[in-house]
Amino acid sequence: DAFVRSESVGMAANLVMVPFVPQLASRLEWVMARRKVGERLWPELDAAADDPEPRVRTEALRGIAGAFTYGFPTYVLPSQIANRLLEKFERDPNPGVRSLAVGAFQSAYRSEDPAVRSLGAQVLLKALDDSDPNIVSTAAHAIPDWRPPQALPLLVKQLKNPSLRVRMAVAQIIAAYRKDAQPYRPQLEAALAAETDDLTKKTIAGTLTVIRE
Repeated sequence: DAFVRSESVGMAANLVMVPFVPQLASRLEWVMARRKVGERLWPELDAAADDPEPRVRTEALRGIAGAFTYGFPTYVLPSQIANRLLEKFERDPNPGVRSLAVGAFQSAYRSEDPAVRSLGAQVLLKALDDSDPNIVSTAAHAIPDWRPPQALPLLVKQLKNPSLRVRMAVAQIIAAYRKDAQPYRPQLEAALAAETDDLTKKTIAGTLTVIRE
């Protein structure tokens, strides 16, 4: 039964996602405990990530991401799990599952493993060019700390996205590139002229001010 499977995997994910309580442990102890729980539950979560029911796969990815992507003091995502997340992003038919896989790479730029950093960049760049607005937004929010040069033209392209949420997100995030975004000033000015939402219009105008400085 899909409901029972979803609840069971959700309980496993919740064991991983236990909230931080400062009175009980330091943040480092909390992160390490989550990783240990994730490692013990990995076989169950990994199997559930291929369940035919999207709700079950979503819970599985929530647990996997919660266990291995909190990077304090460093980002430690085992390459085996990074490749599994890449597979879910590329092949899963459900946008929600794919978006969770993208979000798991948000801090991959801080990984000490070059292969994981490379996978993270690969996923985020592909996600920025995805047709699903939630996936694009998830990827966009990972960009400000990383700022890969290859992402900038993809962000600018998404200023024409039909989704208001995407246009607002990318307008904010392009500002993080500051002077590096100056070559795209004509596209930003065109987006400003075409934008119909007042708040997004103000955001684009603010980005234009920032990149001129």
